[in-house]
Amino acid sequence: MPVSRTAKPLPGIFIDKEEVNKRVTNYLKEKHPAQSAAIGREDSKSAWYSLDQFEELMREMYYLNADGLRIYFGAYDKEDKNYPGMLTVVLVPTYMNENTGKHTDIVVDDEVNFSDRSEAKPEPSAMRGIRKNFDTLGLCPPTCAAHDFHYPLPL
Repeated sequence: MPVSRTAKPLPGIFIDKEEVNKRVTNYLKEKHPAQSAAIGREDSKSAWYSLDQFEELMREMYYLNADGLRIYFGAYDKEDKNYPGMLTVVLVPTYMNENTGKHTDIVVDDEVNFSDRSEAKPEPSAMRGIRKNFDTLGLCPPTCAAHDFHYPLPL
């Protein structure tokens, strides 16, 4: 007799493919052209992170006693050799500041033992030598050919 399994509920933050598609399409129609024009070349459409990178980030967040993650939008310098002027995201761990009642960024460079940690032999990492900060390894463009995109879905 087959074993009956209960379906795992979706996470509360889940949005369906129609909403994802709408948001990606809105970005590509309303924001991407202006950003591309501003930097004089096609700007980022997406950023890719590996599971290893997320796991490494989670281990660091536990180490820092973080309770959340703030995602900032940022841009590379115009002189960057890989992503000149392109849009990116920056991942910053946060904690609840009991004095202010607000989530506060953890600036890893300002932590008490930062210099000791930055000089210590790094752990084996999927981040291939990128240390101290959490950074994207796959912005599209230019790495679009290495990915299989679904969004935006054909209308």
